[in-house]
Amino acid sequence: MSAEATIAVVAAIIALSSMVAAFWQAGSARRQTNLQQQMIENAAQPYVWVDIRPDDRDAAFFHLILKNEGPTVAENVHVVIDPPLPESWRPSGSVGPRESDFASLPPGRTMIWNLGLASDIVATETERQFDVTITATGPYGPLVPHTYRLDLTRYIGHAQRAPGTLSGVAKAIGDLTKQVEKSSAGRT
Repeated sequence: MSAEATIAVVAAIIALSSMVAAFWQAGSARRQTNLQQQMIENAAQPYVWVDIRPDDRDAAFFHLILKNEGPTVAENVHVVIDPPLPESWRPSGSVGPRESDFASLPPGRTMIWNLGLASDIVATETERQFDVTITATGPYGPLVPHTYRLDLTRYIGHAQRAPGTLSGVAKAIGDLTKQVEKSSAGRT
């Protein structure tokens, strides 16, 4: 084999290797672009959840809460609670959805339904575990259906305290009074 033929073979091998590397890089770039697009879409989707929680101001009461914490409007929201919340939790008939549809939930929308006294609900012999399935549509199409369990047995023995106390309020007023007195003394 002549020197020119050897050089041609080496050049062909280098060109083939370069072509394989270029295809590999193009595939990597395509995967990276797809991943970035998926991240953008996921970040723009609504995030809708349902929970049973103690009241923020008076922890003796339970509420059913539905909220969209995502950055965009959730449309065609469908919520299924299985088994349905017990009828005994409906003293005023105001308990929220068992299976409900909402045309839309804008970002930050919180819907709250009163369930009753937490101690009564936890003490009942009714079902205490509920599977919640939420489906909705966001700006990039249908969201993946999300199913999770609400387990009220975790509240058995739970201390019923709302955040803040009167002693905390009194301390804050005392601190504020000291600051006002200090500020007033500095001006005279």
